[in-house]
Amino acid sequence: MNEIGRRDSIIEYLNALSYIEEGLWGLTKSVLSNNGEDIALSIIPGGAGKIVKAAKTLKAATKAAKTSSTVFRAVSKAELDDIAKFGFRNKAGGYETGKLFAPTAKEAAQFGRNNFKFDGIPNTIMKVRVPNNVMNGAYRFGADGMNAISIPSNQLRLLRGSPLNYTPLFP
Repeated sequence: MNEIGRRDSIIEYLNALSYIEEGLWGLTKSVLSNNGEDIALSIIPGGAGKIVKAAKTLKAATKAAKTSSTVFRAVSKAELDDIAKFGFRNKAGGYETGKLFAPTAKEAAQFGRNNFKFDGIPNTIMKVRVPNNVMNGAYRFGADGMNAISIPSNQLRLLRGSPLNYTPLFP
């Protein structure tokens, strides 16, 4: 069975468990048999409430994966701090029409290395979730031999990102 089928089976199983009344001491271990494959599902004692929460978290993550795309961006420490405080945005006096992103972490790292050669400021790569309706309207083009995606300023507030544990310094 492929990973999507396995995930869907687990989601169905967790949905069934979510009907258990909250507050009951639930299962500490359960085994789901799926087409001859056994999938172990360990649950910390604490009742159905924890099972329901796990099911909702898994369903939300699955929905996010279906309704958004992932892009990457090389950012300076100052921009990283600004994103942490205010979210994605353009600041007055800078490039105000939008922000550029890369379709892969490798291409974002190349942008970061190019920026470092220009200004000597280290960059961190961010993984960014973009709603598909925003991504469908984004402008894609080539820049310096790399693929680039421009997201308009008025859509930046809809993006969610997290820094990767990677800083490209050298070519």
